[in-house]
Amino acid sequence: AVPPAAPREIVPPAAPQQVARKPVMDTDTAQQDPFGWKKALQTDAARIIAINLRALQNGDSRMNIVIRDNDVVWVPTLEVGEFYVNGEVNRPGVYSLTGRKITVKQAMTAAGNLGQLAWPENSALVRRIGDNQEQVIPINVEAIFQGRDPDIYLKPNDVILVGTSAGAPFLAVVRNAFRMTYGFGFIYDRNFSDPLIGTPDSRRFTMW
Repeated sequence: AVPPAAPREIVPPAAPQQVARKPVMDTDTAQQDPFGWKKALQTDAARIIAINLRALQNGDSRMNIVIRDNDVVWVPTLEVGEFYVNGEVNRPGVYSLTGRKITVKQAMTAAGNLGQLAWPENSALVRRIGDNQEQVIPINVEAIFQGRDPDIYLKPNDVILVGTSAGAPFLAVVRNAFRMTYGFGFIYDRNFSDPLIGTPDSRRFTMW
């Protein structure tokens, strides 16, 4: 006869344990949630309320949240970058965006506007669109200032190139002659350069 098996103690299964995982923010989430609101834990003891400051400034009462004791108001810093202005301008160099939206018109003003040999139609905006790629956007600085072309918001690492033309030295001589005799050389050059010389030819973006 087979002896009966010895009794054994039945141990209940262990309760499942929750392992806290560090939230990982992928590229898509970083673009949709740049401040990391979604990865923060929301409990009854703490709530995160996102406030649209622009909507608040425009009078949206839903954004006018009442501040209570122990509340913490956190304003995230904006991305600060640099842009570059080169070519025929009075003050070429590196300029800071300082967290603001800067346009081509404002950038040209910061760079001292057009130089003596500048040709406004022969200008370009160089913008990086990838690690090894860049896009060259033809712009007409004069048309932007006159309102005929839309102004463009700059992004970090943008480069504004203001070119010249073969007729620019001749115009500079004529302008200086009028400045010495009549005193309106700058107005003469900016308003009447195109009818005298004509528009740039196919050599655009080759004479920086």
